[in-house]
Amino acid sequence: MSADVGRSYALYFALGAETLNPGSLTFKQLGMCQGKEWATEFETVDATGDTSPGLTKQNLVTFRNVSMSFDGIAMGPSEANQKELADAVETGSDPRGWLRIVGGGLVRTCPVIFKNWKLTAAHADAVKFAGEAMSNGQQTKVAV
Repeated sequence: MSADVGRSYALYFALGAETLNPGSLTFKQLGMCQGKEWATEFETVDATGDTSPGLTKQNLVTFRNVSMSFDGIAMGPSEANQKELADAVETGSDPRGWLRIVGGGLVRTCPVIFKNWKLTAAHADAVKFAGEAMSNGQQTKVAV
């Protein structure tokens, strides 16, 4: 992985089911992001038994989870895109879509369920947004 600053990574979203071909979707830049996190974690189950070697715990891998979180400033040329995603999460009954992060020589794309959207409007600070999503299908990674 190359040494980059976070601002060189861009986060995009598209609304639609995980069954859609991502090539047919229009990805829009979320814009004005300050933080972007894309994490992979494996779930495991305990497979330890009375004959496990050396009294060590044994585990089996069951599933891979990909989670994403992001936050930023609610303004700028992408504000309409921020509002579109907020509306889909806050008022929709089916918060499914796609996230794509571009940076570090890679394009990562994943169907997701948007878990939450938060808007923070402090008295003496810029209005901020934050959101989280979880994978709802296979992630792809492509070098660019």
